Amino acid sequence: METEVRGRGKRKITPETALKARIKKLLATFRIWTFPVLQGMGAHPGIADRLGIWENGCCPHCGGQVSRPLALEIKSPKGKLTDNQRAFQEHWSQRGGLYVPVWQEEDVIEALKLPVKTLF
Repeated sequence: METEVRGRGKRKITPETALKARIKKLLATFRIWTFPVLQGMGAHPGIADRLGIWENGCCPHCGGQVSRPLALEIKSPKGKLTDNQRAFQEHWSQRGGLYVPVWQEEDVIEALKLPVKTLF
């Protein structure tokens, strides 16, 4: 497990936290706007870890950007979606949003069809 020095002590970085940082950097590289969702009192059950807007092409009529809501649920390598997360995924997808469960960077690259073969 990786460690990171913060202040006077060391803090253990979990695989999920490390993956969240790599995903954030990957999305920023392609200027895909997302923000973290803080889980807590009042949060919708099963809400994804990151929400944002993905501009995925041009409108055939006006040539403007076509935007689509994006939700990323970042899981540890052996993590599974909970029932609440599956319900959120279903509701999000039914309303036209793209929901991506992420276990590794390649899941995001594949779902968004990012041209990153040269980055890795």
